[in-house]
Amino acid sequence: MKPGRVKPTPTILFLEALPTIAGGQSVLLNLLQGPLPFTPHVLLPGRGPLSHALEQRHIPYHPQPMQQYSLVHKTGRDRLAYALELPRLALATARLARRLNAQLLYANSSRAFLWGTLAALLSRRPILWHVHNILDDGGTLALVRQAGRLPHVRRLLCVCQAAQQQFPGLAHKSVVLYNGIDLTRLRPDPAGGQTTRASLHIPADHLVVTLVGDLTPHKGQDVLLAAAQQLPPGRGVTLLLVGQERPNDESRAFAAQLRATAAQLPAHCQALFTGQRHDMPQLYNASDVIVVAAFASETTSLALQEGMACGKPVVASRTGGIPELLHDGVNGFLYPPRDSHALAALLQKLRSDPAGAVPLATQALATAQQRFSLPQMQQQWLAQLSL
Repeated sequence: MKPGRVKPTPTILFLEALPTIAGGQSVLLNLLQGPLPFTPHVLLPGRGPLSHALEQRHIPYHPQPMQQYSLVHKTGRDRLAYALELPRLALATARLARRLNAQLLYANSSRAFLWGTLAALLSRRPILWHVHNILDDGGTLALVRQAGRLPHVRRLLCVCQAAQQQFPGLAHKSVVLYNGIDLTRLRPDPAGGQTTRASLHIPADHLVVTLVGDLTPHKGQDVLLAAAQQLPPGRGVTLLLVGQERPNDESRAFAAQLRATAAQLPAHCQALFTGQRHDMPQLYNASDVIVVAAFASETTSLALQEGMACGKPVVASRTGGIPELLHDGVNGFLYPPRDSHALAALLQKLRSDPAGAVPLATQALATAQQRFSLPQMQQQWLAQLSL
């Protein structure tokens, strides 16, 4: 480079498979905050909540039509559709990478691992995978493991040890990078919580149990509703089910099933479906207990981390990387996945002994402050990009 010439800012092309904002998309938006040593571009399925959030951050995005698939119960139709569109997505991504002169491709969704890696091969660029999920389909996992051996796949950023352990043959190019959250925004705020409870017309004496997640089977809202049905008469209970339907038939059918079940809850319980909310700190602070009922493809949980940061006790299924963050009886409670009886027993314990939740909440807040710093995660993340 000649003296006085400014080195151009590198470009990273991020690959997304959802137009909505779920856990992985929230992580990406958190990371793309503040001054960055590169120019981000995002390829995504089309306009929606994610594109709107990118617009607010003045981050350019590139719509590319994509199929939306069942998340848990893959059908033959899902597999065929994915196989048919994989070459098209790979070619379109490779062309975009060359046009943008991107130095790096970044697959922020497991659905983008294969077509993103094929695009990396076609465009002769490296790619990073951000592993947010457990791949519970054996055939898909075997194929992804083989793709991960390619030299173009530079690094696997895994959100927990459980995610990393899916790729035993790729330990040399994988690293665990726990998610960080904005602790200046997510913090205890009792007054804000009371205001939110009032706005939702929740009776003052109710135990408020909150579950955050898209309305998809693996998030376990049905397990929480089944647990609520088992709670004996007594202090009222309000379930806050925070999340939206995903744009596929599986999610729509599951949401309808949840609403039908909620209509059959006993008189001392009620369920409020809030949809997606943009006031999550206030909702966490309006809660008495945060429940994470996920199973199957879950690794860690942003809702778990965010609830802990707001000083709330968390009751979570013992799955994926959750036990790496939550220690049973210390900063929360763990129960066997899908076991509504065990979940009901823990909720009843917290319902009948509110004072017993105080030490759990105190330790939860301490854990969040010690381990969930977003600036620390951003610093570690940037070091992995090696631009």
